[in-house]
Amino acid sequence: MSWSRLSVLFTLAASAGCEWKVTSRVGVQVMAPLVRAHDDGTRDAPVAGAPVRVECPDGKVERLGTTDAFGWVLVNTRTPVGMDCSIAILRGGHVAAQVPINEACSSREGGECRAFEARVVLDLRLEAREAQPRIVRLGPGPAQEADGRHAELKR
Repeated sequence: MSWSRLSVLFTLAASAGCEWKVTSRVGVQVMAPLVRAHDDGTRDAPVAGAPVRVECPDGKVERLGTTDAFGWVLVNTRTPVGMDCSIAILRGGHVAAQVPINEACSSREGGECRAFEARVVLDLRLEAREAQPRIVRLGPGPAQEADGRHAELKR
């Protein structure tokens, strides 16, 4: 038996013991408005290093990670995310914004959100005057832009 056939058999045997796990795909981009728009029309800048997590009413919290240089956190959660949960964005150790899952869920199944993508624009200039920055705009993620869905969050 050749090595390639043997490696295929090992792969099949290993995958047979794996269990299929249902999770949710979460994509959040955190942006902040620029003082002045750039010449190319850019109005927002990415917020890097902002911790993002899922918070649920039953007390379950799952840390998703921190935003990258482009303001993104893109992960698959360990467990499915319920529609009653929210995405929390932290600044300075405190929750700066919460986005309800049911406002930007792009794929729902059985009371759970299978895919959540949102672009959140926070007005961080208000930090000095208010306890929490406010959400200026909650926009669609890349998948939602393609089919025209958009949610407005008013605070």
